[in-house]
Amino acid sequence: MIRDTGIRPVRSGDIGTISTLIQNTLLISNGVDYDFGVIRYLSHQYSPAGVAEMARKREMYVYDDSGQIAGTISLGGNTVFGFFVAPDRQREGVGSKLLRWAEKKAREKGRRTLQVGASITAVDFYRKHGYKTLRQEQDRSHGDVYFMEKVL
Repeated sequence: MIRDTGIRPVRSGDIGTISTLIQNTLLISNGVDYDFGVIRYLSHQYSPAGVAEMARKREMYVYDDSGQIAGTISLGGNTVFGFFVAPDRQREGVGSKLLRWAEKKAREKGRRTLQVGASITAVDFYRKHGYKTLRQEQDRSHGDVYFMEKVL
């Protein structure tokens, strides 16, 4: 069976699905590396209202696999935001395709670098894609964050 898989801009009808995908990913994938208080805070930030606000402020894309959203990524200037892949779709290449897409979009806009605030969970993923750690910070609401950058 041929599957219609692709990256596309977010649609208003996607907001609830994206919110659920992100909240599940935070709980399942990031829950290993962060305490429940951090997960709860971040989950609140990615409520449907929070995702809708993000979609208004940034370029937001989804990885749509035959009508099923498997991941999402947003760009604001030269920074990646809200990059999540559904836990059951991780390690299938979805994240790599989304990140390459974001890098391509950034280059098209004349950006020379792309930056991200990576979770502990995602640091190795970004390193495999050529990102270097600039600094690490910790705060009570977000936990450990690695600020990383790639020259495009």
